Amino acid sequence: MAQINYKEYTQGNWYTENIRFSLAVNCRQKHIAMVNYSQSSDPDKNITLKEHNANTRLIAAAPEMYELLEEIYEYLSEQKHEPTGFKLDIEQLMAKVQGLQYDT
Repeated sequence: MAQINYKEYTQGNWYTENIRFSLAVNCRQKHIAMVNYSQSSDPDKNITLKEHNANTRLIAAAPEMYELLEEIYEYLSEQKHEPTGFKLDIEQLMAKVQGLQYDT
């Protein structure tokens, strides 16, 4: 697989911000995502406030995690002997981020 350079997402430091009953993920003055917190009458559809906050932080950390994944991929590409399957797993995850179908 060719080296992936996926920089179409909003560049900059993503952070969370409390807005009423929701948490927003923002970057500079740009709004990236809104993660709503609500309770349903169906307990199987509910998430805890702790899960809600963790989900929001995970979304906000996504660009930094992706950039680190790119660095790991580049490092593995330079190695003579890479861990079996590890590079393929990274390629599949990077393709998922890009919205590409990955054929094995």
